[in-house]
Amino acid sequence: MRKIAGAVGVSLAAAGLMLGATGVANAAATAFPDGGWVVGSEITPGVYEAHPYGYGPCLWQRLADNMAVIQEGDTHAATVRVTIAYGDYGFVSAGCGTWRKVADVAAPDPTPGLVGAAVVGSAVVGSTVLPMALPLLALGSAAA
Repeated sequence: MRKIAGAVGVSLAAAGLMLGATGVANAAATAFPDGGWVVGSEITPGVYEAHPYGYGPCLWQRLADNMAVIQEGDTHAATVRVTIAYGDYGFVSAGCGTWRKVADVAAPDPTPGLVGAAVVGSAVVGSTVLPMALPLLALGSAAA
């Protein structure tokens, strides 16, 4: 399995701690231990909870595909809740224990660019082009 934290490691900025690859998760797991994980192939998007060990902080980060930190946490709370989104590339944590999925998140709409558009043949024609295409469509159907 490919780990985000791999040989290079990922910095948890809040503690300045470098993590190596740790733990093992099944493909698209819904429960996983501390470590670095790729969203989609190793863990699934969703709302996760962990119950930290209690002797140190629970440190976690949601990561973009360029390894930029989307969101991070540094807490001593008894229960930690994090939403891992479909757009996240990875997730890394230390001192948090096992993360368990407690809820799903909505999948992104696969057709945001098609709002107000029509499909003509195999081409998507936007609403500004469709009025120009209608006479051609009518002409083509009259010739048949």
